[in-house]
Amino acid sequence: MSNTLDLYHSANATSPSWQYIGSFPPGGAGVRTISATFTLAASGRQAIRGRYRYQGSPSSCTVGAYDDHDDLVFEVSLGTFTDDPLVAGSTIVKTTHFTELRIRIDALRSRFGLSGYSWTDASLDGRLISRTHVEQLRVALQEAYAAAKVSAPSFTDSSITAGAVLVKAVHITELRAAVVLLEGR
Repeated sequence: MSNTLDLYHSANATSPSWQYIGSFPPGGAGVRTISATFTLAASGRQAIRGRYRYQGSPSSCTVGAYDDHDDLVFEVSLGTFTDDPLVAGSTIVKTTHFTELRIRIDALRSRFGLSGYSWTDASLDGRLISRTHVEQLRVALQEAYAAAKVSAPSFTDSSITAGAVLVKAVHITELRAAVVLLEGR
């Protein structure tokens, strides 16, 4: 068969780097439904490219006399955070709150062309949350804001002094709000 649909995905629709998903011959004449299963990036503005080609081989950006392509851009969100909203003096700070932020911040960093952040503790399981964890989230997110060419937010207790300032609900709440704001851009 000489007609084929090639599918590609990019985790960053603003500056696409097309990843080949697969090639799918239509299986006959007339209207056909073609489907593929693949894993999306955790969040961000993403794109799928469908390239219908006559003969040739898979390539996201070639032009042929009978070839055509279309792009579909869409937003992926991780949804709500655990224990949202946090209540000062009531909600217990959990490693889950930090893990969720890390995942979403790393997705933003990827979206804006940065590598994942080098977290001091790769896993927070069984660890006490410390000022270092808050500071790293802030730095990683501020770098994503800079890469997006957007002014970074300011934070309560801009420098958290060991033994003087405890990790507070407001620290997590501000990070969450800043993540959601950048995800919406």
